[in-house]
Amino acid sequence: KIMVNHSQSQVEIWNSIAPEWHGFKTNPSQHVNEFLENKNGNVLNHGSGSGRHLISIPKDFKGKLFLVDFSKQ
Repeated sequence: KIMVNHSQSQVEIWNSIAPEWHGFKTNPSQHVNEFLENKNGNVLNHGSGSGRHLISIPKDFKGKLFLVDFSKQ
């Protein structure tokens, strides 16, 4: 169970749950793959974690992916 101290900053909170979250969220999401099919342009993935969605980007994707996350964990 994840315990959150509410006096922590957002970065501290995400750093504290990152290891467990990473273990839980390892596979790309099917709805993300479906969204990127036949798309052109740029995508901002806010809260990208370890970048799990990069694993199976559709081969026909034309654009750039920008990944941003609070945690460096």
